[in-house]
Amino acid sequence: METYHDSIFSLKGKRVLVTGATGHLGRAITEGLLSQGAEVLVNGRDNGEVLAYVASLCKEGLSAKAAVFDVSNKSQVRQYFKSCPFSAINALVLNAYSGGSGDILHVTDDDYVNSYEISVIANQRLFRQAFPFLLAA
Repeated sequence: METYHDSIFSLKGKRVLVTGATGHLGRAITEGLLSQGAEVLVNGRDNGEVLAYVASLCKEGLSAKAAVFDVSNKSQVRQYFKSCPFSAINALVLNAYSGGSGDILHVTDDDYVNSYEISVIANQRLFRQAFPFLLAA
């Protein structure tokens, strides 16, 4: 029997795109969303890694689909949404990250610029492309 808690946090019938879904945090996010009934679009740059992860999730009876593109590549993002087989996406989890970590004395300017490109600029670009799909949901 479904409890009140289950019903208000259910994601059944919802489609969620998770960027950086093949990393440690991305996998935890993906599996959490799947546990609540969402269909997850698993994003990553490495085709083989994404397909293997999606296959393992589907083997467990979970609803996952591959979304292979590099969030920092304008043309790949545009092409993914241009050819997206879905008319609606309910939510985005913008988890992709690249760059250095550490304290101010050890992070280089290039590390900072790279992490800013992924964490801010690429996410804004992706959101803009995804916006019609979010509106349709």
